[in-house]
Parts: sequence; structure tokens; C-alpha cells
Amino acid sequence: MVRFRWAWGTLVGFAVIALLLPSATAENARYMDAKFPQGRQGAAAAWDGRYAFIFGATGTAGLPILRYEPCRDAVVDTGSRLPGPRANPAALFDGTHVYVFGGWDAIARRLVDEVLRYDPALNELVMLKERLPLAAELMGAAWDGEHMFLFGGHVDSPTGMTDQVVRFTPATGEFRVMQAALPAPTTSSAGASDGEGVYVFGGGRQYPEGFQQTNAILRYDAARDEARDVGARLPGGRSKAAAVHAGREFFVFGGSGEGTQKQIVRYDSAADRAVLSPVSMPDITVLPSVAWDGARAYVFGVRDAIDGAENRIVEYDPSNPGQPANVPSVAPRSCPPAAPPPPPRTGPAPTRPSPSGHEAGTGIVSPVKTTDRRSTDGFAFTVVVLAAVVAVVLRRPR
Repeated sequence: MVRFRWAWGTLVGFAVIALLLPSATAENARYMDAKFPQGRQGAAAAWDGRYAFIFGATGTAGLPILRYEPCRDAVVDTGSRLPGPRANPAALFDGTHVYVFGGWDAIARRLVDEVLRYDPALNELVMLKERLPLAAELMGAAWDGEHMFLFGGHVDSPTGMTDQVVRFTPATGEFRVMQAALPAPTTSSAGASDGEGVYVFGGGRQYPEGFQQTNAILRYDAARDEARDVGARLPGGRSKAAAVHAGREFFVFGGSGEGTQKQIVRYDSAADRAVLSPVSMPDITVLPSVAWDGARAYVFGVRDAIDGAENRIVEYDPSNPGQPANVPSVAPRSCPPAAPPPPPRTGPAPTRPSPSGHEAGTGIVSPVKTTDRRSTDGFAFTVVVLAAVVAVVLRRPR
């Protein structure tokens, strides 16, 4: 009888762990409480090491530059504005500034060749004198630590797209059209870099036989100026997706294609293997933008499952793949310290001081969530102790 109670107690203890512990470790994708005041489909996002900054969107909703603070789950209006509408631009952070390339001006009905530079520390936006070689939107984009690369895009041409690979060097402000080219004129691809190579996922390609959404994964070697398709393929052709690199993996979110609009794809560049995540986005995700904070991806412009507006933010936690999906995250968060914010600035860029932790903007436009997020390690310890207590109680002879 004692052995039976011991076995039963042990079984119950492990059952408690199995039921409670996955909530702290499982791969998941979930809506955040914060929402954008308007839809942000077709925006570009960049992470500066503390916050995500969101630029542009379809229509005129993208004029305000917004900041998303994961530590508070808050959307903040920085007070800075783009000089005009920007749909489907590219945005990349070089460690000091965010560069915003091109886009579509829905009011003037024109493609944009302008380059904007935004300083997150000073909340300062300036327009550079440099211009894109071709006015474009829907470009794949990636930063490799020295150069920014722009791949293809929608341009004013007979095919409506280009096969150009364009390099921009922030240190010199120089654009260069590389000799290497994409396999075909391409638009609406997703780009990301692991620091060694730049990868381009999917996109719409214009072939002699017509337009096709490709499932190809392209690797661009900047040192050799060489672009080639890798062996792996996405599980289905897609365009208008977003991609980010984290650790040894890339993550590709949503996109337009047959059955792809809610998918998350994980690509391991070392193994050259692309697999479909068991987790799906909560709703349709087309023309999203994404930022990686070192532990999680935040996907912006996801459709709301209730009202259909593309104003939702989704947190994707890739830890422990294969576990049950869509469970709450309980990882601890804390906001970085910040000094009082400076006012928005215009005009020529002043000499940049050393980083001081200045926080740009104070206008919170979504509720700040104050729910306490428990430490994963502390939660696991509590569960183990609880399981042990249950086992001891059931083993005691009566």
C-alpha cells in the first residue's frame, strides 16, 4: 500500500509539473494588450536595443513615428512625423541611427526615392541629400554590421519590379548598385542577416511565363558580391512576409500565398533547413514588420481577429519549440532607465553626444499593462516544490 501511495504521489507530482511548467517555456505567439491607434500594415520597424520604432504604413496612418516598449506593453507617439506618407518602406538600424528607405506616397501617388535618418536618442528626423538609385517600395532589406542592403522592390518599370541589389554605407552615405543581381525581378521579399551572410526569403518574381510567388531562400555574400539560392525552400511560395534573425535561426512571419498568411517558418542556416512552426499567428499577417529584442520577436500590423483592423502587435517566443502553442508568457521584464525626453527636433543634425539613455516622446497612445510577470526560474522552483509536497502527503501511511 505504501508503494502504491509512493507511485501515485510521484505520478501526481509529475502531472502537476507537466500542466504548469510549459506555460513558462513553450513556443507561443499571442496578441499583446497594446494596439496601434490605426492600422499599421505596410510599416517598417527597427529595434534600437531598447525599443522598437515603427515607420510608415499604408494610407496616411503612417505619418507619426511610433515607439513600442515591450517592457510596459505600451505604444508611444514620439511626436516626430514623416515628411509625407510612406507605405512599404525599409528601415534598418546601424547602432546609432535608423535609416528609412523609399516607400509609396499614397497622396502624391508616387514611389519615393528619399532616405530619412532618425536618431532614437534625440528623437530627431532628417532627410538626407542621398537618393535611392531607383524610387522603390516593398524591398527586402538587411544590415550586416557594415552595410545596408536593399533587394529588388516595386519600381516604375515595364515589369513593375527590379532585380537590383543595392548597397548603402551609413559611414559614407554612399549608394552602390552591386554587380550581382537577383535570379529574376523580385518584389515583396523579406530580408535578414546573421552577420555573415544576408538572406532573402520568398517574394514575387517576374518570369517570362508570368508572375509567381517563390518559395526560394537566397543567400547574398557581400564579400564576394554573389547571390545564390540555397538548397532549402520555404514550405510554400509567399511574398509580403517579414523576417528576423535570432541566434542560429531565422523566423519568417506570414505573407501572401496559398495557406501562408498565418504561418511561422523557422530557418536554420547552419543546417540549411526550413520547417513550419507548430505555432501559428493569431490572425492574417500580410505586410507586417518585425523587431527582435534578444529573446522574442514582436510582429506589427497583424490583423485583429474581431474587428479586422491591422493594428495588433503579436509577441512570438521561440523557446522550446514543439511545445503546446499560444500559452501566456511569464518571463520577467523591466524597462531600461531613461532620462527626461528631449522635444522633437527638425533641421540639420547636431553633433551627436555620447549615448545618454534619453527617451524620445511621452505620448502613450495605448494602455500600459501592469500585470506582474513571474520569473521563469522562480516559477519552475515553485512547481517542483508543490509537486514534492503532493508526493509526500500521498505517501504518508494512514
